[in-house]
Amino acid sequence: MSGKAGIDELELNAFVDGELDVARLRSVQEAIDGDRDLTERVTAIQTDKLRVRQIYGPLIDRSLPAEWIRLTRHGRGQVHLRRTGPIAAIAAALIVFIAAASYAVYDVRTSSQEEVVQTALDARGAESVPVKVIGVASGGSRQYNGVLAAAVGLDVKVPDLGALGYQLVQIRLYRISGAGAAELSYRDRQNRLFTLYLRHSDGSVRFDQFARAGLRICVWQDEDLSTVMAGNVTTAAMQRLASLAYTGLTL
Repeated sequence: MSGKAGIDELELNAFVDGELDVARLRSVQEAIDGDRDLTERVTAIQTDKLRVRQIYGPLIDRSLPAEWIRLTRHGRGQVHLRRTGPIAAIAAALIVFIAAASYAVYDVRTSSQEEVVQTALDARGAESVPVKVIGVASGGSRQYNGVLAAAVGLDVKVPDLGALGYQLVQIRLYRISGAGAAELSYRDRQNRLFTLYLRHSDGSVRFDQFARAGLRICVWQDEDLSTVMAGNVTTAAMQRLASLAYTGLTL
């Protein structure tokens, strides 16, 4: 609850969804315009809703992967799913996604998957020597899409994390065992560092979030791209940053 405006999260969500009546809409809009904290909360809600639509919207008309269904039914309790419309489909996808992520955390951590995390942390801690360092001027991230794609060898773009208060400040390029890799460094208004380490995946799929070395780490990996994100942020903040970063890389 905002003590100054008396606006809770439910009302902020209703504002974002356009569900407030005209009189209340005006007063909420005025409160948001005059309150930086409320503005940032609205931005976070809008970002979360957008990324959910972008990530899970395409799953509505797809059948659930048999392996995901198997994971929910063997050793982790049964989940009975029924397709009753778009919301139910997205909810079902989220359930099995969480189950699959849980499976990845506890059951399939391989030496290769651990190695990419350590390599990312070494890069962040300047323990690895880059082949090239690129300083980025304010607002100049888009011009480096080609550089990033060429370095990693994949069709990826430089994510814009401005909606969550982070600006790209540096790109570091690496050669690891003959393969290209890159680290994108972002900083917020408090000069806090958030990094994305990118390279080719080993072909396995993984979504994992955990604490290590005083940082919150998120590993988001598909069949082609392995992304390790690290920052001194909360779990909730990492969820928003990871979603914004991953979709910015691949969409």
